[in-house]
Amino acid sequence: MIVTVLLLQFTSVISLVRDILLILATIAGGIWAFYKFRKMRIPEARLQIEMRCEVFQSDKRALIDTVIDLRNTGNAAIWGKIPGNPECNLEVKKIPEKLTHEWISPTHKDLRSLLPAIEFLKPFESWYPEEPFLLEPGTTESLHAIFSTTEKGLIYLKCGFVDREDNLWTAEKIIQLK
Repeated sequence: MIVTVLLLQFTSVISLVRDILLILATIAGGIWAFYKFRKMRIPEARLQIEMRCEVFQSDKRALIDTVIDLRNTGNAAIWGKIPGNPECNLEVKKIPEKLTHEWISPTHKDLRSLLPAIEFLKPFESWYPEEPFLLEPGTTESLHAIFSTTEKGLIYLKCGFVDREDNLWTAEKIIQLK
């Protein structure tokens, strides 16, 4: 009888410990899932834009080859808004020498556009005219925007990409032409 009572008490203690461990494991799993969701932001799109410029100069003009790397570092595909999206462009502006000791924003009144905005997705759209631009997670697409100018001095480049959810990503670069 004493053995039976001890066995029942021991089983109750084991059952209690099992229930407590189950509750703790459920709480730990919930915390882990919340942490992973907050960290990964599933299914958030993340785009990194990097610009590289190579300048070829002669006495009279400069040819600038701008490589625009679009890298999807998120967990969701990034779709371009529509074919022919004018919001995915490269702006080229001259920074006048008179701007000294001031903050220069992309919309500064003294920045003058050297040429109309370059729609860098145009070459892609000529290959797939009915489909919007698509960038899968973990992939990089490199696009070229080549232009020439006779301007000298500092040139401001701003690349913008707008997806179909109206998310805007930008990159900026300054180059010097001699």
